[in-house]
Amino acid sequence: MTTVSVVLATYQGERFLELQLDSILEGTRPPDEVVIVDDASRDGTVPILDRYSNGPLGDRIKVIRRQQNQGPSLSFAEGIGHTSGDLVFLADQDDRWATDKICKVEAAFRDQPATVMVYHDGTICDTDLAPDGRTIFNTRKRAELELGSKRDPMELCGNPDVKGCTMALEGDFARRLFKRTAPEFASYWGHDHWAALFALATGNVIVLPEVLIEHRFHARNTSSAVGFDPFSMRHWLRNFRTAQAQQADHFVQRYRIALEHMTSEGPIKDALSKHLELASMRYELRSKGLLERLGSVVSSYRKGIYHEHYNGIPTALRDLFS
Repeated sequence: MTTVSVVLATYQGERFLELQLDSILEGTRPPDEVVIVDDASRDGTVPILDRYSNGPLGDRIKVIRRQQNQGPSLSFAEGIGHTSGDLVFLADQDDRWATDKICKVEAAFRDQPATVMVYHDGTICDTDLAPDGRTIFNTRKRAELELGSKRDPMELCGNPDVKGCTMALEGDFARRLFKRTAPEFASYWGHDHWAALFALATGNVIVLPEVLIEHRFHARNTSSAVGFDPFSMRHWLRNFRTAQAQQADHFVQRYRIALEHMTSEGPIKDALSKHLELASMRYELRSKGLLERLGSVVSSYRKGIYHEHYNGIPTALRDLFS
């Protein structure tokens, strides 16, 4: 019989946590274990976790409390290492799962035993879980998530864009991957994008078009519900703040660390190498004067590099002035 683990990373999550835990534990097919890594919360999150771990289903709940904040990616990586299930689901602290989510995902793994990842769509909601008419799949600007392993390797490596709250991983694959992954990965990749990258490079991936979560989007989300919108001032400001926070060689290191961990030969490894080449070229622009930099940026723009692999004009401006 297949066993199911759910990994949940919490931080200051008291407002929405109970509803999410109830939706996970009270589904048609409850998980066999829930591993929760609390990332040094200072609000009422820990008392909520204590109440659930001492409740009727407490024998299924394992809570790991960190004394220092390490961020969501390392929290999920740590949680995955403590799972034992044949399947490992990842969960955000503020969503709500469909009652049959685990059943449908588990059935997909059962139908194709070689599968290493299954992911699905979700409804985007506001703070009160009111749907806004969009889904995760139809808000992505570049990622054609419905194509799964048929996606273009360059597009995929540029941004895997599979949200952790929509994915489940084959347990042994997930534990092996994060056991051999250096902690430095979290400076350059989200845990979910990292898992998706290697799942798509090494094994069979199934995409379920069904909506199986209500994905709550609010001011404190650690990731955006939608891709970059060039007509949104808020997105421009977010892009600028992200650029300011990143080291100058961020993208060089991003692709270098992925290549160091990639053991599978094939189109995705080739695409990572091409991205590293492009990132190195962009990094070298910083050593050039403004006029020389302008010439290089314009040349790359005319070749379509910025539109084909990046966000177009915003990325070109970033290379020109950062």
